[in-house]
Amino acid sequence: MEVSWDSYFPGNSDDPLIYGHDWMEPGDYVEAIKDAMDNQEICDLVISRYNAGGSRMYDTNISAVIADFETTEKGGEAGDVYYKIKFKEYRNYAPIKIPLENNNNTDSSSTSDNSQRAESPALELRVGATVMANGTYYSSSYGDKPTGTANNLSTVVSRIIPDASRPYPILIGGSRGWIKADQLQVTG
Repeated sequence: MEVSWDSYFPGNSDDPLIYGHDWMEPGDYVEAIKDAMDNQEICDLVISRYNAGGSRMYDTNISAVIADFETTEKGGEAGDVYYKIKFKEYRNYAPIKIPLENNNNTDSSSTSDNSQRAESPALELRVGATVMANGTYYSSSYGDKPTGTANNLSTVVSRIIPDASRPYPILIGGSRGWIKADQLQVTG
């Protein structure tokens, strides 16, 4: 996903755009944005949309990197810095491993030499893992709309978002829905 817009940073604190907010020099904003772009910092882009009644319609919240940023000044508008900015959604495609407790109950009295006992590696929740899902899954990782309920559903983890603000960070079954980690049991 890409999000872009054109606007300006006002050159003085009397500008109507500043209403109710603290004013900063435009150069401070420009420097911070250029640093973030040069360092490929991951930004949280939050755009809340409301209808005429004041109710939230939906949020456009993404992790993004700044793909492009251009500034200009216009004659007669001393101090104002006009800009164009473009964000690209950030996606980390590296597999995320979440260690789960190994629930193998082996009786230590069944062998006199514990070192000879075969240890099975702990199963990890990761992209591509086969899981047993139990619980409600949603249309987005924010839990916007329930789309179904899993009851011992054998499926595969398609994506994991490492963001603690998302209540349902795991996508299962291709695009079946988003679910919590504690509603999954890794089976393979």
